[in-house]
Amino acid sequence: MKFHKVRNHIFQMLTVVLGVWVLLLLLIPLFGPIWHFFNGSSISYEQWRFPVPEGFYVRMSLAGPMMWRPTLGVPFFNAPYGHISVFHVPGDRQPFVFTSDFQSFSDAISDEARRSGYLFKSNHFVNIDRIAVYCLEFSRPTERPRFLVRCRVENAPIALFYEGDDRYLPDFFSMLEGISPKV
Repeated sequence: MKFHKVRNHIFQMLTVVLGVWVLLLLLIPLFGPIWHFFNGSSISYEQWRFPVPEGFYVRMSLAGPMMWRPTLGVPFFNAPYGHISVFHVPGDRQPFVFTSDFQSFSDAISDEARRSGYLFKSNHFVNIDRIAVYCLEFSRPTERPRFLVRCRVENAPIALFYEGDDRYLPDFFSMLEGISPKV
């Protein structure tokens, strides 16, 4: 008799744990719409305004804002996602200048990407309100995150990073085009 009570109690606990786990799987993709409902469609950081792509949510860290686009299965399964980081480049005494800084930026980022198994894919130059953003895009065929983009903003100590699935790359580049200095 006692064995049946213990077995039923264990079964009930496992059912609750499984139910909470399934509920989390279903709720995580709703973080973006919930964040947008309460916070709008943009954030301010370091004298700049950054649009937050639809479906992404923002978490503030010590390094700066991080935008996440989770899908069903994250973080428990190897599911596609998008992650954008915006931060002030530490130690930068002078803002980024393309003519003098792009080569060293490109070399450092390319070396780091190669060590992680990425291959160079393309350069992107985005103009925002008469300010240029210079980006390097990398990809790898199998392991996640499959895409990596590193950007610097001309005449600013701001850097933007993207890592994740290619389905969210257009959201990242659209976000770049919407950046503006706060007035």
